[in-house]
Amino acid sequence: MAETDHLGSGPAGSENTASFIPHDAAAAFAEGLGFRLELVDRVSVLDLTGNDDGGTALLEEAAAGSGPGYELVFWRGACPDDLVDAYALLRQKMSTDAPLGGLELAEEAWDAARVREAEAKARGMDAEVLVTAVRHRATGELVGHTVLEVFRNNPAVVFQDDTLVLDAHRGNRLGMLLKAANLAKLRSIIPEARRVYTWNAEENRYMLAINEQLGFAAVGYSGEWQADLSAG
Repeated sequence: MAETDHLGSGPAGSENTASFIPHDAAAAFAEGLGFRLELVDRVSVLDLTGNDDGGTALLEEAAAGSGPGYELVFWRGACPDDLVDAYALLRQKMSTDAPLGGLELAEEAWDAARVREAEAKARGMDAEVLVTAVRHRATGELVGHTVLEVFRNNPAVVFQDDTLVLDAHRGNRLGMLLKAANLAKLRSIIPEARRVYTWNAEENRYMLAINEQLGFAAVGYSGEWQADLSAG
């Protein structure tokens, strides 16, 4: 597998996601080595330097739309011990539920130990990790989460990591609730943050629509390429 990065906002109104990747030197190099373009990710950035009136309004609307059956849980750094097993399940589902295009990826195996290992790696890189999860009140289960990462040597730049809502709980505005809530936490905890970068499959129209409402704007695209070594 390989990845190529390309600047630009992409062709307006195009239904062919492959057309978002220009046939430049990087793409030609990948094709020349036998790689096939299997997924296109939109790279978007959110400017945090303005006021957050729009984000606050979206958070309130999403909270009202999700109803009383859900509650948010937030942590900074290490996941609470009583939630780590449920959180591991969400991390594992992220490896299968996110759009994969034609990529042939196996389901990842996550447990509490792997969550702790990932947290230790983040601390080793001097990264601040902010997680907001949503809990289903009736069952007590975690049914969604979103993650932001900030490296302390450059706190102006923030990276959006996983965002996932389990299938059975989609359609309740939980994606917007999670992302808007975690961005609000980011603003209050790390006021030095100036912009957030995120990568989303161009075919993931639901998540792209949430990002656009929050103010993210496309700045480029990434091509996810795959080569079949068994083909000789």
